[in-house]
Amino acid sequence: MSVAETAQILQLILAPVVMLSACGILVSGLLGHYQAINDRLRTLTRERLELLFGGATPDRIAHERLEEIDVQLPALLRRHLQVRNAVLLFYTAIAIFTGCMLAIAMAILTGAAILAVGVLLLFLGGVVLLLLAALSSALEIRMSHEAVRYEVDRVAGLKRDGSRGTERP
Repeated sequence: MSVAETAQILQLILAPVVMLSACGILVSGLLGHYQAINDRLRTLTRERLELLFGGATPDRIAHERLEEIDVQLPALLRRHLQVRNAVLLFYTAIAIFTGCMLAIAMAILTGAAILAVGVLLLFLGGVVLLLLAALSSALEIRMSHEAVRYEVDRVAGLKRDGSRGTERP
């Protein structure tokens, strides 16, 4: 095997590295987002417990906040699940692209045409998983906006005494 052939083989094997790098960057950001949602869930559950069992007499604002939390927690859990699914899809794509690199090496070493087809299928499978992960992330971002809008609209609809005024559309 010549140096030129070896260099070409290495280029073929390293092609999925670009996809691995992209996945690594995206999953890193998504894990930070996942942790932020996790922290928000814990904060809301702690706040709910304090409002329920904190010993203070319940007032209108505490009652309003409990209602908000009771609506927000299930929605936040759905977002948490959505981000988890996206992260798992990214990690699966990473595993597939790594397997793709090994399959390229095996195809070159053995010269088997069927392995070349397998490499292409593996690579395309990884790309499909990336697409699904991106769609899952986009859906979660949409859900995030709805959650923020809910809280803002609820608070904007309160009167100074804590009673409900007219809610904004």
